[in-house]
Amino acid sequence: MMKKSLMFVSFFVLVLVGTGCGGGANSGSGGGSGVGNGAGGATGASTGAGSAGDVATDLPIAQQIDALIDMDLYEDALARLEGQDMQDPQIRMLREKTHLNYGLHSMMTFDQTEMRTRMNRALRQFTIVLEINPQNRVAREQIDQILMIYGTMPDRSPDPDVLEGLRKVGYEI
Repeated sequence: MMKKSLMFVSFFVLVLVGTGCGGGANSGSGGGSGVGNGAGGATGASTGAGSAGDVATDLPIAQQIDALIDMDLYEDALARLEGQDMQDPQIRMLREKTHLNYGLHSMMTFDQTEMRTRMNRALRQFTIVLEINPQNRVAREQIDQILMIYGTMPDRSPDPDVLEGLRKVGYEI
């Protein structure tokens, strides 16, 4: 796991530096797409095989969500969770799991042209995970890793709305 993380850190730094995709808050680089409240992102992250229609709605919700996550259909999984009782511990866990996997997927998809957008999306997803479960260690580790990378580049930072979300879950930025 550590080896994979170090490879990712190295690649991410090279991409941000090499392509200039990591413009800071004052660089005028535009607002990025994102999830905001967890209800939608710009791309839908539908890169897996299959479609949401392939997942039967008569299955238990946990099986539906697992199948959609397996197909990288995070927006569809979140949409199916939207009408559910968010006070139900199982629904909260499924929502946490979906956002966490969406964030990890955003980090691990290496498209140089949109690396900064993907890192902002990942940070947004991990922030939502921490709103649901402030003790989620994986989300904290991934946020720390992304912020560490940004910290090595003084002229680059996450989008302002991302920074505000991180402050709300306890990050001093």
